[in-house]
Amino acid sequence: MKLKIFLFLFVFTTLLFSQEQKYLNNDTRLYTKANSDSEFIGFFKVNAQVQLISKYNDNWYFVKADNNNTGYVLTKYLSDKYTSNPTEAEDKENPILKGDQYYGNYHLFINVASLRARGLPNATGPIVSILTTGEAVPVKYIPLNEDDWVFISSGRYVQKKYLGERPAFSELLKLFDSFETDNINDRKKIAERLVQLAWNGETENLPQAYNIYYNVAKQLKDIALIEDIETKLILVNGLTTKKPYQETEAFIENADFIIRGVNVENHFIKLNELVKVYGEPTKIDLISDECGVYYSETFYTYPNMVLSVNKEENLADLYTVFINPNNSFKIDDDHIITHNTSERDFLIKYAQHIVTGIANLHIYTIQTDSGGYNFTFKNGKIVSIDFYNLC
Repeated sequence: MKLKIFLFLFVFTTLLFSQEQKYLNNDTRLYTKANSDSEFIGFFKVNAQVQLISKYNDNWYFVKADNNNTGYVLTKYLSDKYTSNPTEAEDKENPILKGDQYYGNYHLFINVASLRARGLPNATGPIVSILTTGEAVPVKYIPLNEDDWVFISSGRYVQKKYLGERPAFSELLKLFDSFETDNINDRKKIAERLVQLAWNGETENLPQAYNIYYNVAKQLKDIALIEDIETKLILVNGLTTKKPYQETEAFIENADFIIRGVNVENHFIKLNELVKVYGEPTKIDLISDECGVYYSETFYTYPNMVLSVNKEENLADLYTVFINPNNSFKIDDDHIITHNTSERDFLIKYAQHIVTGIANLHIYTIQTDSGGYNFTFKNGKIVSIDFYNLC
């Protein structure tokens, strides 16, 4: 009977601990045994979170890291909340980087091109995002095993061997030049890394990176890739000769939408006129807006547009316009964007005014003081324009 009670209490206590999360108030290591002289399997940074599995004794707990590694940590390093004052000096051997110009907290960098982040810490987990060379990712625990997985936030995992310090553009250039011309696979691989690294914080290197990639594409005789890089070169040449902000804002400030022949000035249309001209909406949604960027939380969806509607004021504010033969965007008499506007034509005219990034290379933003416009392209054609306000 006593044995049954003991086993019950042990299992109950273990289950209780397995559901409890704690923070580490200092840098520490994940040990294989309850002994700081034993081998260890990974490094924690201060404020890393662990799951308690069981209490070993008053000095040690058996815990699980965010990548499912298990081992022992000292009880004195466990805390119920974040700390801004670590109890001891940081671990100088810990490879996790502090905040820098690329990321403000503990992190590491992706050192390969187009890395698949998984939704589980294994090679068969679902692909949840694609990461790029030089991209900073948050890391609080790093295992020693190169093939182990690392949690990088938002339910994403990558293998440790693909993480490290930020690659140097100059070193990648040397590596590219070290390959023989006929080693096209390795040349393409490094060219892709150069392009991605330049997008991730070194935009001044984008023209050089894309020109290198362009020569590789021509060597491959890859027509689709050649055309895509030619479009990107138009983009990056515009980005590197960007117009002053004040000039861009003046350029876009009087833009209006033309929807089925009706000129919608300053994005607003009276609600009764909206229903009279376009009929009842196909869908009505309520969208929570804690930031206050929407005109109203009530949204009307039409085949041509989405609007934020305020019934009391009898006004509707354009949020999204779908560009088709019925709709266009008029900046001025010389600049009208229609369904015939190709992505390349758009970039030739407006690349010096836009903002974009590697995560959304076919979405281009023209900013204003209070918000701006997002222009979305698919398959080389414009599909929609979103108007947004800043939070």
